[in-house]
Amino acid sequence: GKKPAPMKSELSELQGRLAKLESFIKGAYADAGKTQKEIDKASAVAAKTPAVISERSKMQASTDSALKKALAEKNAQAAKIAAQQKTIEELRAKYLKMLPKEKSEPAAAPAKKPAPAPAKK
Repeated sequence: GKKPAPMKSELSELQGRLAKLESFIKGAYADAGKTQKEIDKASAVAAKTPAVISERSKMQASTDSALKKALAEKNAQAAKIAAQQKTIEELRAKYLKMLPKEKSEPAAAPAKKPAPAPAKK
């Protein structure tokens, strides 16, 4: 019988193919597992993202309000300083008017009141 030999070789070839197929399937399962892990990670990130964005928005809003508050305080201080400078200028003008007029000092005669500094915005 010559038939058992080809049959045997055909069988071993099939077993070889089956082994390759099994290892391919195992590899595919492993890859699918890795892919699933990546999908899970991506899903977790996607789930957390709105919270992160919301937190950053809150931080930005609080920073903005702190800046607005600081700017308002700065403007209030600038207004106070301008008012104080105006008062000082008025007092200085009154003081200069009260000084006895001395004709020997021409420098004191043209006491020009300097223009008040414009209020900064």
